[in-house]
Amino acid sequence: MLPKEELKKRRTDFWTLLDSEMTPVRGVHGNKVSWLSYKSCVKELYIRMEFDGKGCRLCLDLQHKDTSIRALFFEQFLELKTVMQSSFSTPLTFLDEYKIEASGIFSARVMSEDTQINFFRDEDIPKAIEFLKTQLISLDEFWTEFKDIFIGLQK
Repeated sequence: MLPKEELKKRRTDFWTLLDSEMTPVRGVHGNKVSWLSYKSCVKELYIRMEFDGKGCRLCLDLQHKDTSIRALFFEQFLELKTVMQSSFSTPLTFLDEYKIEASGIFSARVMSEDTQINFFRDEDIPKAIEFLKTQLISLDEFWTEFKDIFIGLQK
């Protein structure tokens, strides 16, 4: 395990590198996108990236406190599963109940994950950058086409 300061620097360096790799990449419509803080435009739906000793993940977390509303949104993701899966280069995992470790909050989660990549192996840093870059672009392609369905659900 790395000392706290070294771990913090490693994390900061990784996310800074990913940001610099993504900055020139435009969205589906040629628009500038803030990739590291990608906005879903849907209340209580968060786009998160995780990279740790267990792997690298791009996650869509549905954190609505009302479990019936969370279930409704999750059901919509399941209905779009085939088209969503065709947008991504790796299999997606759909979890109707997931506890976010850092906060203890329960959510439903859709994620793309590569468990062969490890945050603590230097040789995996370029692999993680490429994985997240590919997944973010895939997410943007899917979300640009289908986000209005989810925006409509929140009304």
